[in-house]
Amino acid sequence: MIVSGFVISNLVINKREPYTRYIFRRFWRLYPVHIIGLTVALMLYYVGLPIYGVLDGAAWKYWLIGATMFHGLVPQEILVDGSRPLLQPNWSISVEFQFYLLAPTLIAVLYRPTALKTLASAAAIVSLMVVGIAQSRSFELFGISFTYPHNSHILYAFRYFMIGIASFLVVRQIPQGSHRLELKSATCVGVLLFLLVFICTKSVGIAVWAGFCPFLFVDVSESSISFKAGQMSYSVYLLHMIVVSLLSRFLPFDGWLHFFLLSAASVPLIALVSWHSYRFIEKPMIDFARQVSDHNTGRAAN
Repeated sequence: MIVSGFVISNLVINKREPYTRYIFRRFWRLYPVHIIGLTVALMLYYVGLPIYGVLDGAAWKYWLIGATMFHGLVPQEILVDGSRPLLQPNWSISVEFQFYLLAPTLIAVLYRPTALKTLASAAAIVSLMVVGIAQSRSFELFGISFTYPHNSHILYAFRYFMIGIASFLVVRQIPQGSHRLELKSATCVGVLLFLLVFICTKSVGIAVWAGFCPFLFVDVSESSISFKAGQMSYSVYLLHMIVVSLLSRFLPFDGWLHFFLLSAASVPLIALVSWHSYRFIEKPMIDFARQVSDHNTGRAAN
């Protein structure tokens, strides 16, 4: 979520796409692998190989909710673990999409504020962060309880996205010049971000990310290795549970030997599945979304 806030800030500020083009491309970036993973998990459930437990006889309900991409908004009271339909990691796909819907407006206000917009956005941001920091994961509306055991609702994940956005806006100020100058600037900014974020969140993990963020921007963003790894990262995250679960069921032995065999077999197989997922699902759909967007943009210009 922090990484997403950072990356989407970079995209929104530097590309300056119309909102419809931006959200169309973001949707097709997330949805194809998500719906295929969801469908594979549903099929495995019906052949007796469930990846993640669901209520008996309700697998199709989880699939339908997951197919909307708004499953993260489903509270426990409506469907137990509805925010994680059939696959554990996909709760975050919903909250990512919720953030994508709001991000351009939020970033525009923060990047080029006016007095009134700044006041309104500051009040909204502080309110949302207070709700998230409260960590109650539950609220009542008209006497009805809404419980979210994970950060699948944007209210509870908002502060993490904000840290990513703030990190980018600060890192953006790093002077561009010699590597040495960039490194010194990144070090100063990193220390300040670490201290500020730790004071606000009391979380060492989040503060470490914020402190490391400037170095990510200066060095790793130019690395071809990190770029290629990043291409597969979405499929790795979303599909790894399918690979691990199936391998775990069919590998022999128990205990530590099973663990080591599972680890040794999972890593290359996850990489293989993820690379093919990127090559044959993600990239074609990304290209499709770009072509449709370019065509519509060109037609509008004419």
